[in-house]
Amino acid sequence: MQSRDEYPIKAVSTTFEILESLHRSGPMDLTELADRCDLSKPGVFKHLKTLRLLGYVHKQDNVYDLTHRFLGVSLDRRSREPLYTVATSVADRLTSANECVTSLVFREGTDVVFLHQSARDEDETTPVREGSTAHWRSPWVDWRYWRPSSEQRDQMRPQSRGNTN
Repeated sequence: MQSRDEYPIKAVSTTFEILESLHRSGPMDLTELADRCDLSKPGVFKHLKTLRLLGYVHKQDNVYDLTHRFLGVSLDRRSREPLYTVATSVADRLTSANECVTSLVFREGTDVVFLHQSARDEDETTPVREGSTAHWRSPWVDWRYWRPSSEQRDQMRPQSRGNTN
């Protein structure tokens, strides 16, 4: 990851660093968060106040945590991904036929994001949670590639939005 000083708008990168710290480590008080991000407490407080006003962070008993607002943003983004719509049913059928856990991942930069997990038994523990990320070359991930049929590829093409007037 680049240093904060290398980003054009440092305040934005600082805000995301705070959000990522809360995501990775869970609820923290102001001192813990400032220490973890190597930032001043007044600076972190200003970012947290803004995030609270926007509804992305809440505070209870001097402890800050992420709100569920991110869930809606993430689910909306995932549902707009054409591959997700087509491939989830394929992943579920693969799991059912092979008694395995199947993951649908989407590559974003040097990471992959797990968009869908399918396990045969609902009680079966899946190796990662949906929404988790991993480096796309992680040695613990057994990658299998699936290429959709021509009919499925046609369904994945963006639809024309011609003028309806």
